[in-house]
Order: sequence, then structure tokens, then C-alpha cells
Amino acid sequence: MAEFFLFIVGLVLLVRGADFLVYGGARLASRFGISELIVGLTVVALGTSLPELSVSLTAAIRGSADLALGNAVGSNIANLLLILGISSIVYPLAIKRRTTLIEFPFSLLAAITLWILANDQFFIKSPQNILSRLDGFIFLIFASAFVFYLYKSFKSRSDDLPEIPTNHEINVWEAGAKIFGGALLLIFGGQMVVGEASAIAAALGVSQTFIGIFIIALGTSLPELATSVLAAYKKNADIAVGNIIGSNIINIFLVIGISAIARPLEYHGQLNFDLAVLILSTTLIIGAILSGKNHKFERSFGVVFILAYLAYLAYSVYKI
Repeated sequence: MAEFFLFIVGLVLLVRGADFLVYGGARLASRFGISELIVGLTVVALGTSLPELSVSLTAAIRGSADLALGNAVGSNIANLLLILGISSIVYPLAIKRRTTLIEFPFSLLAAITLWILANDQFFIKSPQNILSRLDGFIFLIFASAFVFYLYKSFKSRSDDLPEIPTNHEINVWEAGAKIFGGALLLIFGGQMVVGEASAIAAALGVSQTFIGIFIIALGTSLPELATSVLAAYKKNADIAVGNIIGSNIINIFLVIGISAIARPLEYHGQLNFDLAVLILSTTLIIGAILSGKNHKFERSFGVVFILAYLAYLAYSVYKI
């Protein structure tokens, strides 16, 4: 099927575009003496969420709200159940108390906030469910609060930040070309993924929400998968877990926020099941960590969460 081939090509462009943009931005920032802290919190921290942002924003502008929302929610579920599960099997993840008590609950807050703001018919008796531009700005306020929290948390802890080269002989033109090329790849990749996903959904007779939650979500989660699994292999639990939780917060507060501002998103009630899975999964992970030895996410937890993701996938296919 030509649509599926072009869809895969679009995913590859998204992942490569994110890589180029992160690399070029980090090198350029270093060249001009911008601190590693700022680089870490902006270019590197947001880099793995660029594919989700590109797809959801493109889908929102085209009026494909189901794809925009399904991509963000589906990516978060995959991050928690699949990617965190695989990472913990590679190496049990010792998770800091601050992460368990602050950052995981902030991720839970993001999912609950989306559920509340999206269900207008239930909470304010509106004739339809819409994520308005005002809702988008509310999400961005939360995103800003999270970035401020990160700034305060890491201000005196430069050892937690990615190592960015400080060589001032860096080629500015090369870095600029990487940024420009990465941005183009993200734009074209996002357009290809959204366009071909819509065609695939029509050909298979399934909803765009389903395509967004599974096929696109798994594809755009590849940067998180690569980053977290590699970090787990190197026994760096902070990066493995922080990448997942940070991405989940950004996917809702920033990705959906910007998408809703670009064009209000119509919300369909069937996505409430997936949001419930996301909320329950986040809550169970917090409980699993608190009940584990030394706040570790053990291999056994990882196996359970991967099986839970497969069960969720099977049920979603069954109810089509």
C-alpha cells in the first residue's frame, strides 16, 4: 500500500528532523556561550517531543482533531506502559523521591486537566466538547510553570544536565543548516504522516483516533524509546525516567496547548477511555515505585506494564 509506505517515510523524516534540530540548536547555543542549563531545558528537553508537536499541530490546522489528540494521548500511554516497561527490564530504575512525589503527580495533573477541560458537556453542560483557544492558553500556563520548576530544581545541579560541547570553534553555518534542515524535515514529515494516516484510516474503515493513538503515537515515541532504553542500559535512571515524564507533561500542556490555540479541537467522548487508562497507569506507577525496594521500578513491574499495554491494544482493536 503506497499510503503506508509514505506514512513510514514521514515518520522517518520526523525522527531525523528532531535529531537535526536538537543537535544544531545545542551546538549553536554553545557557540554563543548560552549556558548548558538553558540548552538542556529547551533544546534537549523538548527535542524528543518535536515529532508529537509537528503531527498534532499539523492535524489541528487541517481540522483533524482526532489525530491531534489521539497522537498526544497515545504517545503518553506508550511512554508509560511500553517504554518505561522496556527500560526497567533493561535495568531496574531507581527513581528519586522528588520525581515520585512531584514530577509524576505533575504528569497525573496534566492528564486530569485534559479530561476536565475537554469534557464540556459533562462539567458545564455545553452542547459539544471543545478544547478552545482559552483552554490552550491554560495548558501553556501549566507548561510555563513546569519549565520554571525545572529551572529552580536544576539551577544548582549542573551535573544533572546533558553535556553540551563548549568549543567555540563550532561551525555556525553547519549548526544553522542542521536547524533549518531539521525544521523542514519536521514540517514535511508531519504533513506526510497526517495526510497518509487519514488515508489509511479511511481505507481500513477505522477512526482517526485509533490511528493516532497507536500507529502515529508509537512512531512519534521512537525518540523517547531510544533515549530511555539507552539511558537504562547505561544505568542512568534519571535520564530514562525524566525523559518519559517530561515528555508526557509536554505532550499535553505544550503540544495540545499549541494545537488548540492554532485551531480549537473538537473532543469526542470515546477518548475518555484512553484518558482513563493514562490516569490509572500514572497512579499505578506511583504506587509501584513507592512499594518497591529503595523506590525502584523493578523488572517485574516492567513486565506487568508491557502486558498491560498489549491488553490495552488488544481491547482497543476488539472494540473497533
